[in-house]
Amino acid sequence: MMMILAFFAGLVLVTIIFSGGPREQPKETQPASAAPVAAPPGVPAGQMVGLGDGYFVYHSSEDRFFLCRMDQGKLRVVDVYSLQRKHAGYHGGAAKESRHGWSFESLSREAEAVVEAKGNQFEKAVASQDWEKAESLAQEIAASGGADFLKTWLEPKRDWGGRRAAALALGERRSAEAVPVLADMLLEGPRVRERALKLLVKLTGKNFLEGKGSPSEESAISEYKKWYREHREQED
Repeated sequence: MMMILAFFAGLVLVTIIFSGGPREQPKETQPASAAPVAAPPGVPAGQMVGLGDGYFVYHSSEDRFFLCRMDQGKLRVVDVYSLQRKHAGYHGGAAKESRHGWSFESLSREAEAVVEAKGNQFEKAVASQDWEKAESLAQEIAASGGADFLKTWLEPKRDWGGRRAAALALGERRSAEAVPVLADMLLEGPRVRERALKLLVKLTGKNFLEGKGSPSEESAISEYKKWYREHREQED
């Protein structure tokens, strides 16, 4: 079912990409089979369909369609869509409605409004030191595409509780930028330390608290931050 929806998404979004202006010849692009390309950072796992000219539709497990393009060997999200049925606006029989009464709705503007509203609530929660609420809001912001907002909360000048909440939310969305703050969280209590270590292993593929001589937390923190610096250099 996911592949059928992704295939349909490919057909519609090809029209979006390659329409909008006179051309000598209409571009004929057929969706390819599921492409062996890694998902964009922060996007849940799902199915990928190639559109051609470096564009892809990524149908996530959260029933969102991410229009992506290849940029310097990596996928970048251009826009996010949901598939909506709008039969009331389609004049035709039931059979035609079942085939044609669909449209893609961009979630970008809606998501921006949600991120702004949740961001204000997040800042108030941090100011009042309501860490449980701050963590919950950070997760909601991440799910709404607010990774850029959360990344501003990773900065050292920010309140530690806010940095911690942002790092946990970004880490669960596979953002490597959370690694330095997650590493510092290894010095916290057992519950927080366990959560941070689980995400660090997921992001880096390494557990620097294991090995000969039972490495200390300080040693592991140093190794994770070294990994992050090298990772950033490779990306640049």
